[in-house]
Amino acid sequence: MRLKAKRMAGKKHSKKPGDKLTAKQEAFYRAYLETGNATEAYRRSYDVSGMKPETINRCAHDLFNHPKISARLAERDAELKRRAEDRYFVSKERIIRELALIGLSNMMDYVTPQEDGTAYVDLSKLTRDQAAAINEVTVECYTEKEGEKTIPVKRVKFKLSDKRAALVDLGRHLNLFPTQVSGKIEHDHKHDHQHRAISETSEWVAGVLRRGTGRAPKESLPN
Repeated sequence: MRLKAKRMAGKKHSKKPGDKLTAKQEAFYRAYLETGNATEAYRRSYDVSGMKPETINRCAHDLFNHPKISARLAERDAELKRRAEDRYFVSKERIIRELALIGLSNMMDYVTPQEDGTAYVDLSKLTRDQAAAINEVTVECYTEKEGEKTIPVKRVKFKLSDKRAALVDLGRHLNLFPTQVSGKIEHDHKHDHQHRAISETSEWVAGVLRRGTGRAPKESLPN
């Protein structure tokens, strides 16, 4: 039964004879994979002597958009994506989660306030989720003299990843930043909507930070 099912699966995904590329199309396809440039791939695959540059560009564009070649490229992209997901456990949910860990990170998760208003960096109880938001950690060790005594000093500095960029990426995923008004793209209007949406999101995050938690509150993001 398993052998039969495997054979049926092979037939299901087998290519039709009409899907096969010609020799020159195959050469173009492989040259494009190597160079990433359709025009250069066309030059390598076809005789372009006597052709004007604009003609070469047009022919390369047409060939790149040929249904058979487009299908091959889409199939290859899907295969590369599948391999990446299998090898690196990449998924849409994981990417969104990583962006959220950065965008909603809280400085209070990394420092310990003192009674005199100062604070020192405390990474002793750092979790993996909190570490995901850290971009850089610098440790400086030196000595200072206090009278006749020499005191060892360790200074720890850290830098969080760009919260704004992460929030903008999340906002785009959640469609918080409209890019179209009444069916017509208007640059100024678009910029105004994006600026307002980003400001509202920033205010929401600021509220989270003021409450001293690294997690989103129960209420939803601003619309």
